[in-house]
Amino acid sequence: MKKFMVCLLIGFLLIQSSSFAWAENIKKMDNVTDPMLNAQFWINQISAPNEIIMSQTEISSLNKEITEKSNTYVCDLSTLPASYSKSQLSKMVDQKCPDSDYYVDGKPLSKEYWDRLIENLNLKGIAENNPVRYGFTVRRTNLKIFPTADIVSDDPDDLAYDEFQNSGILINEPVLVLHRSADSQWLYIMMQNCSGWALVNDIALSPDKDTWLKNRNYSDFMVVTGNKIKLEPDPYAPEISELELAMGSILEFANSSELPQSINERALYDNYVVKIPTRGSTGELIYKLALIPVSRDVSCGFLPYNRANILKQVFKMHGDRYGWGGMLNSRDCSQLVVEVYRCFGINLPRNTESQVKVPCKTASFDNLDIENRHNLLDKLAPGSLLLFPGHVMIYLGKYQEKYYVISDLGSFAKFDTGATKANIIRTRSVVVNELSIKRANGKQWIECLTAGKQIEKSKFEDLDQYEQKEAVESLADRFILSGNGNHLMRPADQLTRAEFSVMLCRALGLNEDKNYAREKFNDVTYDWAEGFIGAVAKEELMLGTAESRFAPDNYMKKDEITAIMVRALKKKGIICDYEKGRKILNDIMSAKGLSGQSIFISRYQAAIVLYNYLQARDVIINRNY
Repeated sequence: MKKFMVCLLIGFLLIQSSSFAWAENIKKMDNVTDPMLNAQFWINQISAPNEIIMSQTEISSLNKEITEKSNTYVCDLSTLPASYSKSQLSKMVDQKCPDSDYYVDGKPLSKEYWDRLIENLNLKGIAENNPVRYGFTVRRTNLKIFPTADIVSDDPDDLAYDEFQNSGILINEPVLVLHRSADSQWLYIMMQNCSGWALVNDIALSPDKDTWLKNRNYSDFMVVTGNKIKLEPDPYAPEISELELAMGSILEFANSSELPQSINERALYDNYVVKIPTRGSTGELIYKLALIPVSRDVSCGFLPYNRANILKQVFKMHGDRYGWGGMLNSRDCSQLVVEVYRCFGINLPRNTESQVKVPCKTASFDNLDIENRHNLLDKLAPGSLLLFPGHVMIYLGKYQEKYYVISDLGSFAKFDTGATKANIIRTRSVVVNELSIKRANGKQWIECLTAGKQIEKSKFEDLDQYEQKEAVESLADRFILSGNGNHLMRPADQLTRAEFSVMLCRALGLNEDKNYAREKFNDVTYDWAEGFIGAVAKEELMLGTAESRFAPDNYMKKDEITAIMVRALKKKGIICDYEKGRKILNDIMSAKGLSGQSIFISRYQAAIVLYNYLQARDVIINRNY
């Protein structure tokens, strides 16, 4: 028995030693511990991590809304024109050379280099009318701003940055082909969320639009859910042998009528059979059948959209190299989130400035202090996007009063004690970090956040019979109001003054102020509304009912809410003259849904008031009242 216990002890010590050595060999960001490097650590912090966020029907509806917003730069290629005029195409293709110094292979670029690059745009080859060709990518390829494979850098020693890298494109991506370079080596193409130059050999052409549409409209497909997988070596099909497929790649399954007895001397047992697009000798699209072992990290159809799966997917990229614009067969921060969310069938814009405009649940950090930024982060679900200009990250959650994210991080700043100049760390990897790290301007990331995007739409099942259901749900999308869980809003319930203070504070983006509430009122005794009451009272929007009393449990009256909205519009000079804004102010209270005998206002009616107020405010500002 003693001998057995000694063996157990030795085994335990060996495991501990091995674990310690593992930790010693991994450099981590400040305040990140070993368990945090695993997706399951963060999943364990989530309530109901496997609950479905949106169905595929709801995701399709969101995708449609994204494409219909002009500022997201996501389009439905099938609806675009069949040809482009000379002026239209020239505007897309024409590029100006940058004024700064740039290098290729460490050598400065001459005027002759830029002249050759401009000439290769082939602007002279653009006809008066330019018919569109339709194609598919046959491998992951780069999309460039200029038709060149050169890595053009602003630093002679930096080979991991390319000024002309626009994006990386996955295999089997449908594209429009609009133009060809002067050297015939490049095609100017348009994909659903980006455009630029791709190598001719990476694009296969369909004979016509109808064939192209047929080839892209399939219902039985596979999604690559691993970071990167490869097809098996195949001496019979060198064009697809060991072809790499990145996360988010979508391939059609071969149907039963297309299945042979074997593929290249291999029987089909325990493999998926998929159709791989290839390029024929004249550039035509030819599909080849390929086998993908059932052991590979793939999904039959899109993954179920839940928070656990979001985190599992992004952690599969953990530690990967950062690739500016998708260069080096890698991803940058915005492409990382595109490929993660593509596994669920969600089509996000390519770049951060467009991702921040996606129509979904959105938390605005504008004008909030640190404490209120913490409060807002507490409302966001893990798996949401957090953004500031130039960077997007995936929110992991809060642990021991710190907030953590994972992202494809190009660089961050460190400041030595007493130093005012930043030491820029070129991270260039997918890392876990908390939001107190700094940018070159000395500000913490949490101070720089502009928006949080929870990729879903609010839905209240008890609003189905209400005429302005979408208006109310749009307020929930902005975190102005919330339900009581289970997708219920309780629209007919009468609204208390405390509840309205919460809605008003969030609608106006005010900083919560618990101290002011405690100093001003002696009847505000519960924590959930204290800060909101303090904020609206400090702004003199909601007044006390008597000296030192706010009456938080009293029901809101219609005349009270009218007066509050007038104060809100006058506040800070949004309107200086009541008469000029009178009609719009009246519209706020005369909207449908606000009629009825009761002098009190319901949750639904309060939501309509706030919605109309926000609409009116925007109109007033735009008209310069």
